[in-house]
Amino acid sequence: MSGLPGTVFTLDEADLRKVADGTGGAFYRASDADGLKTAFSSLVHPGMREESVPLAIPLMMLSFLFVFIDWGLSITRYRAIP
Repeated sequence: MSGLPGTVFTLDEADLRKVADGTGGAFYRASDADGLKTAFSSLVHPGMREESVPLAIPLMMLSFLFVFIDWGLSITRYRAIP
């Protein structure tokens, strides 16, 4: 790194593996581009799939709530004085 001349970075792999095991994760050592590609490909689980969540009904209910709040405030002292 150009901003840190003469600095050496070291990793404590034993501690990183311990943290990964304790949290249900995985530790991968990637020293080159192929190792990184292998690590990323092992993270993708073939059993995972995308699911869509229908949001039309909740968003419609939220908009009705805002309309009723607006209507309720418009007939109180928060309405504009003509």
